[in-house]
Amino acid sequence: NAKAASNVKPSAISTNGTNTTTTTTTLNDTAGHKKKHRKRRKKNRHKKNQPSVSTKMSHLKLTRWFNIDKNQLAKFNSPSFTSSLEQQIKKWGILSCRKDKRYIKVQISRRIPLPQRQTHWTSTIEVIQTKLGGSSLLASETVIVD
Repeated sequence: NAKAASNVKPSAISTNGTNTTTTTTTLNDTAGHKKKHRKRRKKNRHKKNQPSVSTKMSHLKLTRWFNIDKNQLAKFNSPSFTSSLEQQIKKWGILSCRKDKRYIKVQISRRIPLPQRQTHWTSTIEVIQTKLGGSSLLASETVIVD
């Protein structure tokens, strides 16, 4: 160590009568000292996921949304049609329509056990589809967060 050698100081005569030298070293000069490196975390770069519907597990949900086309929307503008459809759906679930957003929201009861939910959803959607007509509701299913 070049710095350690430059810090050599003559010390006083020791008790046995010989001259000794003392060396002082700084903390940075120590041989075994390693500089600590912090581990950098990788930034989570979340891609903006397009809302997509998993067809395998969507029957487990209690609420599902379906986009409707112009012809189906025109039917919902009639209050008599809307009330009759809601009466038909009453025993399967709750139907609500957002005309400005052009989608319908269908909810089923949470008391329906998981094994029966898939058949319950299919029967509910069939009733709505036969009454509405037009394009398939299952193909137009979407994800909307209220």
